[in-house]
Amino acid sequence: MTGANPNDQICLNPSCPDYRKKNTGHIIKKGFNAKGNQMFKCKTCGVRFPET
Repeated sequence: MTGANPNDQICLNPSCPDYRKKNTGHIIKKGFNAKGNQMFKCKTCGVRFPET
């Protein structure tokens, strides 16, 4: 999963203006979780989440 593309990810925070939007540049890679899964961060709302 380390090759995950941020442009393929969506923010799942319903209160975020970029909720469920793809390819807008608001998602960035942000490390890995304890299980080794790629984590992402929404630059708009700040929420971190694993690969979707």
